[in-house]
Amino acid sequence: MTCDDVAAHPVKKYREWTYEFVMSGMVKDLDGEPVYEPLANSTPSRHLTIVFNVFVLMQIFNMLASRKINDELWIFKDITTNSMFMMVWFLICVFHFLIIQTTGEVMDCHKAGLTPQ
Repeated sequence: MTCDDVAAHPVKKYREWTYEFVMSGMVKDLDGEPVYEPLANSTPSRHLTIVFNVFVLMQIFNMLASRKINDELWIFKDITTNSMFMMVWFLICVFHFLIIQTTGEVMDCHKAGLTPQ
């Protein structure tokens, strides 16, 4: 999405977007006016890329938290004793990063990944 794409938006409040916040990735807003629909051809939504990223990061954290089921507070205790878990957890983190940053169009993520551009 470029500045020219935003400047050509059919709705005035989105043409005057100041880039202060991430633009909503929803097709239409609550008034029924198009939000991201006119911009969808240039790149998938950064908003929905962030939602996907947060969901995956919560699952990665859940992998750590679910190791302790007996009311133990320190989830990192003895984490290095299971090398298979560490390898799988590390590979999931690496592949998630690569998916977000490099395979934008394939995975329907923003083409710039999670950069502030």
